[in-house]
Amino acid sequence: MALWGEVVLQVEGLRAGYGALDVLQGVDLAVRGGEFWGILGPNGSGKTTLLRCLAGVLRPRAGRVLLEGRRVDELPRREVARAVAVLPSGGDGLPEAGTFSVRQVVALGRYPWGEGDGSASPAVEESLDLLGLKALAERPLGELSGGERQRVFLARALAQEPRALLLDEPTAHLDLRHQVATLSLVRRLVQERGLAAVAVLHDLNLALRFCDRLLLLRSGRAVAAGEPAAVLSAENVRAVYGAEVLVDLDRAGRPYLRLQ
Repeated sequence: MALWGEVVLQVEGLRAGYGALDVLQGVDLAVRGGEFWGILGPNGSGKTTLLRCLAGVLRPRAGRVLLEGRRVDELPRREVARAVAVLPSGGDGLPEAGTFSVRQVVALGRYPWGEGDGSASPAVEESLDLLGLKALAERPLGELSGGERQRVFLARALAQEPRALLLDEPTAHLDLRHQVATLSLVRRLVQERGLAAVAVLHDLNLALRFCDRLLLLRSGRAVAAGEPAAVLSAENVRAVYGAEVLVDLDRAGRPYLRLQ
């Protein structure tokens, strides 16, 4: 169900970590239907930890994580799985040399809906088509390249027909053409279906081009959040990444960064 403009995922005063280590320290975020948020920051800044909390996989130590106004940690896991689809970093825990076909992997996205193996679902066919995987549908997963597997796992997430989409480094292993194609597809689905999407990204210029909002993290705290051009100012990039950049405009008037 599309929820354009309504808050789908929200964190308030989020503190989370592992063992004795606090990774996130008081982060706030509200993602609305029809918004594509990019989560940025150096390695170890808490990006993946934030996604794990949004997915309900990691319980916060303080603060709240809300899915459409209800605490994620109080909802049945199947209900969360029907609403939130996750593309983990690296794709999936399925063995690379496994015998699952592409269609079978994508059909796993129908599991929360109780559709058996899900292979006959129209959502599976649509996802295969959207990601350009029809020709590979009967190929074993283990025979595919890293980039092809990444597209398969994204197709599985879309086959879930979620209201929120969480993507941890969705362009990993993809060449430049497929990076642009993948983020273009996510942006189009966000706009057309009212999805709330959150993606961990490392390429700052891709984030500037495709995301509606950005959250910039450093050492588990938010440095800036909001419009991409304001978040990725030269001053913020210097403070967070220690890199000197110039902010310029491309031919379409969109901002981009280049190293000095």
